[in-house]
Amino acid sequence: QQDAAAAEEAYLAAFKAKPFNLEFQIGVARAQISLKKIDEAIVNLEAVRKHFPDHVVTNQYRALAALHSKDYETAKRFADSILKNLPEYIPAHLIAGAANYGLGNFEQANVFLSRYLATAPGDTHARALLGVTQLQLHRPKDALETFQPLSKDRPDDSVALNLIATAAVQSGDLTT
Repeated sequence: QQDAAAAEEAYLAAFKAKPFNLEFQIGVARAQISLKKIDEAIVNLEAVRKHFPDHVVTNQYRALAALHSKDYETAKRFADSILKNLPEYIPAHLIAGAANYGLGNFEQANVFLSRYLATAPGDTHARALLGVTQLQLHRPKDALETFQPLSKDRPDDSVALNLIATAAVQSGDLTT
């Protein structure tokens, strides 16, 4: 939090020297998202979008801001627009997965989160979301397989252990 606040302050000081700078605008928005100043981040990102409506990183952070606001439809729209032009852009797969999960589109969430996790297997939050998605799809064996690395990565995490236990019970595999 302190790093994000310091970053926001530095970027705002840079704005005074040069009122519009793409890198600064995105940087301050990123810091504001970290600080949960979502409305302020959206204002900054929309200012960039006026000049560069298809800028990938701007749209990525705009989608992320929408996710933080639980505006899953907007997050999905921005992620979809990125993926339309750059289908292999991995961060957009994570955002699309989370947005589709929030909208209850579990099949789509499963597809996007699986693609993301194939390139970022160490992302424990994405792994947990994929496993929960698979539970929503009544695929407990898939969820159990997805959750298994969490037992090594987060052995003292009660939430991770509960997810593993839930998947094991639902799959009938009580040996896990």
